[in-house]
Amino acid sequence: MELPKKNFIIYDADCGFCQNSINRLKKILGDKIAYMPRQDLPDEFYNIGPRNQNGAIRFFEHNSSKQNQLGEAIIHENYLSVYPNAKVYSSAHAVFKALSYSGWLKILLALYYYLPLFGVICEAFYSVVARYRSELSGDGTCKI
Repeated sequence: MELPKKNFIIYDADCGFCQNSINRLKKILGDKIAYMPRQDLPDEFYNIGPRNQNGAIRFFEHNSSKQNQLGEAIIHENYLSVYPNAKVYSSAHAVFKALSYSGWLKILLALYYYLPLFGVICEAFYSVVARYRSELSGDGTCKI
């Protein structure tokens, strides 16, 4: 499997809510990042492949100096895993990291980093929406 050269967001292509969210991101970000369905990833891909349903969108940011190296996570924080060749953000952190590529929306990522209560509230809201996204999309097919 060939990874996109750009940093990319990973989403569930079978979920109507996820599809709508990605369509909104595409309107904001265009081709500044790539968009990859979770279903196109091998199962072993950083534990986010099709069989690893860990409940959150992911943003994959390449470490350009070590793009072809795979390995174990060096750091696991709540919403960030650091690998030798990449950083993988999840949940609201992933959304804000992706939006930071739009320019003026970098402010959201700064708020997430520097106002801890903002991050906590955003992750709690993300968690509630993620829990009920099948109902919100009306199709009941979301698998992440």
